[in-house]
Amino acid sequence: MGEAETSPNITEKTQNQEEDKIQETSQEAPQEPQKGVAIKKKRRTCPEKLLNVTYKDVEILSQFLTMTGKIRSPKITRICKKVQKKITREIKIARIMALLPFTDR
Repeated sequence: MGEAETSPNITEKTQNQEEDKIQETSQEAPQEPQKGVAIKKKRRTCPEKLLNVTYKDVEILSQFLTMTGKIRSPKITRICKKVQKKITREIKIARIMALLPFTDR
C-alpha cells in the first residue's frame, strides 16, 4: 500500500522534470538575427610588428604562405586590409628577390 501512495508522486516528479527539460532546450536554442538588421563586425586589430615588415623578414612573411606557396587570404589570417596589402606587396618583392619561392611544386 505504501508503494501505491508514492507512485503518483514519482509520476508528477518525472512530468515536472520533462517539462523542465523542454523549457531548457527551448531557451538554449540560438537566436537568429532578424532579417534586414546588419550585424556589426568587430574591427580587426593588427600587431605593430606587422606594420614594419619588409621583404627581408622572410620568417614572418612565410607565416602568411600556404604549403604550396600561395598567399593566405585575410579571412584566414584575420589581419586588417591595410596590413594584408603590405604583407602581400612584401611577399611579392621577396619572391622577385628569390628569398621566397613562387610555388613549392
